[in-house]
Parts: sequence; structure tokens; C-alpha cells
Amino acid sequence: MRKLSSSTQLRRWQFRTAAGLFVGYSAYYLCRSNLAVAAPLLIREFGSRGLDKEVLGQLASVGVLFYALGKVFNGVLGDFLGGKKIFLLGMVGAVLATVAFGLGQGVAVFFAAWATNRLVQSMGWAGLVKLTANWFSYRAYGRIMGLLSLSYLVGDIAAKLVLGQLLDLGLGWRGLFMAAAGVLALVALADWLGLAATPASVGLEAPPASPTSLFASPDLAA
Repeated sequence: MRKLSSSTQLRRWQFRTAAGLFVGYSAYYLCRSNLAVAAPLLIREFGSRGLDKEVLGQLASVGVLFYALGKVFNGVLGDFLGGKKIFLLGMVGAVLATVAFGLGQGVAVFFAAWATNRLVQSMGWAGLVKLTANWFSYRAYGRIMGLLSLSYLVGDIAAKLVLGQLLDLGLGWRGLFMAAAGVLALVALADWLGLAATPASVGLEAPPASPTSLFASPDLAA
């Protein structure tokens, strides 16, 4: 009976973890897709100061470059800090960078804020993968990662729909960035309260790790 109770608790925590990661990673896109939504307004306001379509394209490209660099470093960082910490740090960093962009008054600030935003956003996927490995049996990795990979599609679509609607309601691009940062901050708070780093942290036994994995040791799972 005790074993059944423990199994039920684990399943509930697995559902809770998957839901928190799905919503959390989707919410990241509020602070990523906002640039595309706000682009026409940015060009209209700052076009005379050098922010035309070409420069906006360069801004987006710099963001992709920093995102790619972050994927390398933050994956390693996640092994040291743990999945929950790096997942939440990415959210907090994205919130701060988005606010900085929203307060910006020129192209240089936009480049710095957007590069920082994309760099810290790369923490999100690293944290998601780490937490998934902690909470799910290696036999379920394919299913759970397939499900969670939909979060970036859902997040991008939902972010553009919601942010576009806010523009239609008369919100300016600065308000748009602040709204995106505010919602992501709330989701980060919910995930901070609702996610657990490992099953052991809530008194549960970890699902079996792959016997062929170099990282199967519990000492490396945090």
C-alpha cells in the first residue's frame, strides 16, 4: 500500500513538473516574440535615429548568435546549478532584459538588451531538459520530450496572438514589453513555488536512469 501511495505521488509530481515546464517555456516566448510584434512601431519611432528594417534584422541576428552561444555555456551551467535554478534564472534574466529594452531610448541599448535577453533565454531549454531527466524514467524520455517540445510552438503562437491583441487595444510598444515581462515574472513565481528540483527533494525515489548513461549517478542529478 505504501509503494502504491509513493507511486501515485510520483505520478502527480511528474504531471505537475511537465505542466510547469510546458507553461514556463511557453511563457518565455512572451519576451522573445515581442520584438517581431513591436517591430513596425519601433521603426516608426526610431527610424530617423537609425533603426530601419536592415538594422532590425541585424538586431534579430545578434540575438540568435547570443542564443546559440548561450546554449553551449548554459547547458554546462545547468549541470552545476541544477535544472530548476537555471530554468528560473533564465526567466528572471529575460524579465530584466525585457524591461531594459522597454526603457531604452536608442539602438545601442536595444542591441545590448536584446543580446542579453537571448543569452539568458537559452537557460530555459537547458533547465527543462535537466528537470525532465530528473523526474522521468529514461523509458519515457521520448514521449515527454516530444510533448514538451510543443511548448515553443504553442508559446510563439500564443505570444504573438496575445501581444498583437494588446497592440490592437492601443498599447504602445513599451507597454507591450512591460506586459510581457510582467506575465513572465508571474509564471516564474508560480514555477518557483510549484517545481521541485528532484524527486528526492520532496521525499520520493527517483525514476530509474538509463543504465548506459554517464550521468546516472544520483550525485549528478540535482
